[in-house]
Amino acid sequence: MNKHSISPFSLAQQEMSAQIYAGDEAYKLDDWRCSDRIPKALALDIYQRNLHGGVAQHLQAHFPVTNAYIGTQGYQFICAEYLKESPPERPLFTLYAAHFPGFLLEYGEQRPQQAIWSVSARLAQIDFFHHNAFCEDQRIQVEACYYQLWITLKALMDSGAEATELGLYQRLDLHPELYQDESEYITLVTFWKDDELFFMKEAF
Repeated sequence: MNKHSISPFSLAQQEMSAQIYAGDEAYKLDDWRCSDRIPKALALDIYQRNLHGGVAQHLQAHFPVTNAYIGTQGYQFICAEYLKESPPERPLFTLYAAHFPGFLLEYGEQRPQQAIWSVSARLAQIDFFHHNAFCEDQRIQVEACYYQLWITLKALMDSGAEATELGLYQRLDLHPELYQDESEYITLVTFWKDDELFFMKEAF
């Protein structure tokens, strides 16, 4: 588990992002343009595109298993949908990432014929817990089948399987249609081992 999340944004970029999403007009952002030859509106558009690319990278860092499952193309698509639906209001990107699993769940509920999004939402929930838990005895409840899928995907990644353009969900044994039945809930709990933070299924 990661003890700290590293944002891809410098302090200056964070301040600029805050101005953009606070609704500031382009004429107020003159100090941020590197050249007067670039029109204000174009400079703002370029910056916003760069910001969105950075946010997508940050989301990928928080949800690597989800990214590998969906695939590069699908992940870029869903990140763009998330940014369009709910752009960051403040430059607090770990907090912004925390809402991503909920967005995926709602996105999947609106598209029940596309099972991949609801499955990905559950994987993202475990991903976020894995990368942001910071102390012993933190807990999260998840469905057992999604935990097993997450473990399988993580093992594939650790063995050298790379995220593909189309995603690991293309494998017949990992297809989202296999994970539509209700499953029992289990509790994952964090623990320290050799100065590293891990989690496991809690025994009762």
